[in-house]
Amino acid sequence: MSEEKVNRALREFVKNRLRVQAFVGIVKTVNSQLFTCSIEPVNGGPTYNGVRLKPVIDRDDHGITCIPIVGSHVLFGILNNDDKIPYIIQFTRVESYFIKTANGATLLLKKDGTIELNGDSFGGLVKVQELTDRLNVLEDAFNSHVHAGVVSGVGSSAPPITPVANTTRTQLENTRVKH
Repeated sequence: MSEEKVNRALREFVKNRLRVQAFVGIVKTVNSQLFTCSIEPVNGGPTYNGVRLKPVIDRDDHGITCIPIVGSHVLFGILNNDDKIPYIIQFTRVESYFIKTANGATLLLKKDGTIELNGDSFGGLVKVQELTDRLNVLEDAFNSHVHAGVVSGVGSSAPPITPVANTTRTQLENTRVKH
C-alpha cells in the first residue's frame, strides 16, 4: 500500500472516531440568574441543558455575559469531550449584554436599545442641549425681570445688579458618555 493510501486510510479511521466538538443549535430556554440556557441541536440530537453563557457557572456575575434570544441560533461546544459541560461559542441574536467589572461597575445593553449604567435608579441621561436652552430661558428671564408697581422712587424696580451668566453646554456635559 502506498504512503498516500495509508495516510488517507489513517485520516478516515481517526475522523470517524473523533467526537464532534462544536454544534449549531436553537436556544430553547434561558436562565439569566444562573447564566445558562438549554439548546436543541439542529442535527436532531438530544437537548443540552445547563449550557454555559459564561466560563464558570456560579452566582458571580462579573465579566461579560451575552443573553441569547430564545429561538435564535447559536454555535456551542463541549469542554474536554464531556457532554455535561456545554458552552456557547457564538450567538446570532442577543437579548442583552451584561458587563460587570471587578469593582462592581455595570453596563447593561438591551435589545430595545436601552442602556443602563450602574442600574437605572437615576433615570435617563439628560439631553444636554435641550437642558442648556431651557436654563438660558430662565436665566434670561431672571436677568431682565422687573417688578412693575414696586416703587423705590419713581417707576418700577430694576433688574438684578449682578446678572446671571447663561449656562453653556460644556458646564453640563460629560463628554465621556455619549448617546
